[in-house]
Amino acid sequence: MLEYRKFYYVLRLLVGGVISIHGLIRIVDIGNYIDFVLSNYEGVLPFETLLIIGGALFPFLEFFTGMLISFNIRLRKAIMIGFFISIVMGIFILVGNMYERLIYHTIVLIGLTLLLLKDSKTLAKKKHFI
Repeated sequence: MLEYRKFYYVLRLLVGGVISIHGLIRIVDIGNYIDFVLSNYEGVLPFETLLIIGGALFPFLEFFTGMLISFNIRLRKAIMIGFFISIVMGIFILVGNMYERLIYHTIVLIGLTLLLLKDSKTLAKKKHFI
């Protein structure tokens, strides 16, 4: 039982840390990241402004979501936001034909799924005692 807890503790720290670092790297170089988004996804959305807003917003969402997961704060909601971020970014990656970038999002989605399964089991156990 102790090994099981250690595994999910380490998994939570790893997944949260990877998501946070991925967002932080984009935040540090936000200008170039927005230029990257504009150059690769021009014409995907009807307004360029939506790309700029998304390009500026998603790195911060990603960073703070990873921190919430790492520190076990509102874990279930943070996992759901992480799913949303990875799925939206994955869709844009598919549209932009940049398939090699899907490796990161696939790994993150697998990690988030494992964390969600663990969180669901914990929640189910708590409901039986209420």
